[in-house]
Amino acid sequence: MRVKEVCQFDSGDIYPICPRCGMTIDREYMSFCDRCGQRLGWELFDYAVIVKAPR
Repeated sequence: MRVKEVCQFDSGDIYPICPRCGMTIDREYMSFCDRCGQRLGWELFDYAVIVKAPR
């Protein structure tokens, strides 16, 4: 599945969001989600939607 969203925190840090489990991914361009094992596609990552982190 393609990574389509990133989570931005108040500190300015941005983390990709797994399209399957919805959890943030620790590092960009990993082949698989480290939490659910979903294979990740990074083809359109430059166009990912920015989602603000909940407070």
